[in-house]
Amino acid sequence: MSLINPMAATTAVQSNPSQVVNRETRNQNLRPDQVIQATVEEGGLERVLINLHGRRQWVETEIPLATGQKLSIHLVESDKGPVLQLQPVQLDAYIRRMIHLVGQSFPLAPFAAKLAQLPQESSMPPFLARLLAPLLESRPPDAAWFANLANLLGLNFEHRLSENHGQTVAENLKSWLLRTGQTNPGAAAPGIATILQHLEAHQLFQARLALDNFFYLPLPLAEGDYGFLLIENGGQNKGPEDTPDRGTMIRLCLNLSALGPVTAILHASTAGLSLRLEFGNSRSLAHVRQHQAEIEETMTSWGLRMLNLVEGTEPPERQLLNRLTARNEGVVDARI
Repeated sequence: MSLINPMAATTAVQSNPSQVVNRETRNQNLRPDQVIQATVEEGGLERVLINLHGRRQWVETEIPLATGQKLSIHLVESDKGPVLQLQPVQLDAYIRRMIHLVGQSFPLAPFAAKLAQLPQESSMPPFLARLLAPLLESRPPDAAWFANLANLLGLNFEHRLSENHGQTVAENLKSWLLRTGQTNPGAAAPGIATILQHLEAHQLFQARLALDNFFYLPLPLAEGDYGFLLIENGGQNKGPEDTPDRGTMIRLCLNLSALGPVTAILHASTAGLSLRLEFGNSRSLAHVRQHQAEIEETMTSWGLRMLNLVEGTEPPERQLLNRLTARNEGVVDARI
């Protein structure tokens, strides 16, 4: 199993400032923002040895890097001195390989149905039972399930592994699928390769959107439905022109078999909560408007101060594709 994590933030490879800009930099005439091709000679989780144009250099890293891995890095100035930074283009290259999965439903519902048919002695571990409970029991998930969804899916599996979280690092879907696929590749878990491919794609999408200060979370909905959650923390980009409390923006992008495209935009601040529901067609808008009073009453305890229902939204797959390719001129949407 590879420990390479192409999903980390942009400051992926950092070096000790006293070891970067000295003889190596002067002899190689390295310039700020110049792209440098490097090779990892000794991989690791925190400290690795890289080869920069024949010069060997120990650097610190925030993500696991494997021996022999090729890197595209550049020299940038930070408030702590010179920093070697992974090229975001490398991340874009990974995403291009997975872009065809945008808009495809997370295949957890059919997977849960197949697991439910296994013999009783093949009981699933507790964390997997918690993850699949809403699908197996056909009930809405609660807040605790959503809060722990990223951990249960294993979207942060490599990060937790690098931080040595002990036994709990294995209590997620990705780790379980990897182990099951190795120990019992024939019968234990149908569709392992497909689910792993989706998990890794969503890890890449999560990393790409983190560059724009969004937290991305795919939603394993019922079969035929598709959606994801985007959370933007307004406090991360504070400046002199910012208001004292920008609050948090939450965007829920869905394509539901009963309603079609729906986008829920939730803005939470000390002033209260505002909710905007956008619908892809007038029929769905009219249906929800019949229940507007019930929605407002239900959310009163949450501090709701404004509810808007409007027609006009893009499908969630289009919204995600636009965000993933916002900085990338090398992606062409050629869907038919």
